[in-house]
Amino acid sequence: MRSISMILRPITRAIFSTAALLGVVGGLMVTPALADTVKDIRLGVTKERTRVVLDLSKKVDYRVFMLANPRRVVVDLPSLAWPEKTPKAGGLVGGIRFGQFTADKSRLVL
Repeated sequence: MRSISMILRPITRAIFSTAALLGVVGGLMVTPALADTVKDIRLGVTKERTRVVLDLSKKVDYRVFMLANPRRVVVDLPSLAWPEKTPKAGGLVGGIRFGQFTADKSRLVL
């Protein structure tokens, strides 16, 4: 007669192997890569207006608000991969900064 430990050993090994595999695969699925990207940042200046355009890889949610001292416009976005090139400021935009703000939020500041 086989002991309980001999019977449970292969079952336990199978459970831990499956859990380890799911942990690896699950970790890959849960940890998002920065797949959403800002393809380009464009600044358009005319006599009537100044326009900033973000060319994104897909539609994303955002929040726009203003800060004082110095006055600036802030756009909060989800985590994004940003281009390395920063457009030159012009018109009503005195400067442009952007990048990862928190673990799950990117920020554009004008």
